[in-house]
Amino acid sequence: MVDLDLDDLSSVRAVAEAIGRETAGTGIDLLIHVAGLVTRRREETADGFERMLGVNALAPLLLTDLPLPSVRERVVVVASHAHTFGRIDLTDPHFRRGGWSLRAAYGRSKLVTMLWGLDLAEHLTASGSPVDLQLVHPGWVLTNLQNATGSDRLDALVTATSRPLAMTAQEGAASVLARGDAPAPARLLPRPRRSRRAARTAVLPASLPHGARPRRGPGGRRMGACGGRRPRRMTAHDTGPRRAGQEGADCERPVRDLQEAPMTASAPEDFIAFRDRRDRGLAAPHGILSQVGLHWIDPADGAREIEGVPGTWKREGDVLEAEWEGEALEPLADAPEALVEHHGEHTRVTVGAAADVRLARFGEDVQIDVIRRGDRIGPRLLDPSAPRRTAFEGVPTFEHDPDAVLTGTFVPRPTEITVGSVLPWLTSEIPSPGVARFTIDGQDVELVVTGRSTLVFTDETSGAESADWRQVEARIDGDRIEVDLNRALNFPSAFSTSATCPRPPEGNHLPVPVRAGERRVEPTDR
Repeated sequence: MVDLDLDDLSSVRAVAEAIGRETAGTGIDLLIHVAGLVTRRREETADGFERMLGVNALAPLLLTDLPLPSVRERVVVVASHAHTFGRIDLTDPHFRRGGWSLRAAYGRSKLVTMLWGLDLAEHLTASGSPVDLQLVHPGWVLTNLQNATGSDRLDALVTATSRPLAMTAQEGAASVLARGDAPAPARLLPRPRRSRRAARTAVLPASLPHGARPRRGPGGRRMGACGGRRPRRMTAHDTGPRRAGQEGADCERPVRDLQEAPMTASAPEDFIAFRDRRDRGLAAPHGILSQVGLHWIDPADGAREIEGVPGTWKREGDVLEAEWEGEALEPLADAPEALVEHHGEHTRVTVGAAADVRLARFGEDVQIDVIRRGDRIGPRLLDPSAPRRTAFEGVPTFEHDPDAVLTGTFVPRPTEITVGSVLPWLTSEIPSPGVARFTIDGQDVELVVTGRSTLVFTDETSGAESADWRQVEARIDGDRIEVDLNRALNFPSAFSTSATCPRPPEGNHLPVPVRAGERRVEPTDR
């Protein structure tokens, strides 16, 4: 037995050395990785890695690579179906610029494990090694990993509901250990359908799926197998729910949805295509223009009804409960974001997640999101038949100006800043990678960059010809930053009174009238 701290790669290296000494001359027959964790908020390892990525993926990778020359037969790594919703952003692998959520970070750690495992398996096979690698998904196992909803009460409810359905930890471990001496499969095995508590295991053999090829980096080094496709850049749609206190995914989507567009000065034809993507995104069935109501639930009210919405709504502490009869609502959420309980014709959904949750829908495809801002929580309604959406013909814009491009200096200064909100009682902590410095009409101007590369600003037209504040995506290349103000966009709060968007960082003001980008529109209830 040796002590191992997966939070610290120096501990991993020390353990690998200790194992090497203990197995010198005999080798290692079987190497199994089963450890992992889930965190409720973004944390970092001793080496500065996002904690789930570091513990679930990078530490096991190192603890395989170092003793691998001594392994004689097999490496078994516990994988997860969660890799299917993982996304990798090589420009920000540790979520330092924002976008962290439990789902996004856990999925990323499992996707990295899967890509690394596929690459190592292909390498072992190609080199003629007698060692094979098995990636094992044991199925639904009842452990404390699922107790990360952000609410102790909801954690307890999830555990109690899961106990009759999930495997015990011992059964889950047995399903992993069974791969230790089982014959290597010739293909991906489906989960066997036995009893509901049976060990449901998927196994990946030491070969790539048909048609997949490893990517190669400098010198031909394998960089991971992904079926010949690059992992796509993560956007706000990929990241899942947002952290409590942040601005909410709806306030970032206008910029993030348009990443495919070039960020240099727009030619008129590029600008037309950019505007077309923007307007189509706004008009999505459950997009910004569909917001028709936001109802904060007061714990003092007890169970209450919301006009036009089925069921009753109640808040107890940090938990929101919705109850209804029959099929009045169709649940869209599931654990760990929400606990859904069916008792005959009665349904109760409990939401304790510290982030936004797409909860349910009813009627003519009306969607209910549960959002949390500051110490408040409540449902927000999105109705595709909202007049604001059905009458939408595009956002009015200023005439395209090829000279409306700022070029300046980017100064890295990673930190978190506090900003206000369209809601007077709400402030948020948001990440900032640094500041942008420009010279405008002889004046030196410094603007705080937020997110990855977003500038939220006011100018001399704000509140009159343009919205109270706007946002624009910048292009950062080393210490150079370029901003095309023709792409300045309104926040959701410029359209909807149900939005909760952040204000600009203090001092983010351009001392000139910016007659480029989107013009002012009047926000409406519907």
